Amino acid sequence: MLRESRTSIMAKRITKLIDMTNIKQNVIVGNKLS
Repeated sequence: MLRESRTSIMAKRITKLIDMTNIKQNVIVGNKLS
C-alpha cells in the first residue's frame, strides 16, 4: 500500500512536470510563429 501510493504520487508529479514543460514549449513555439 505505502509503496503503491508513493509511486503513484511520484508518477503524478512527473506527469505534472511534463505537462508544464510541454505548455512552455508550445508557448515558445507559438510566439516564434506569430
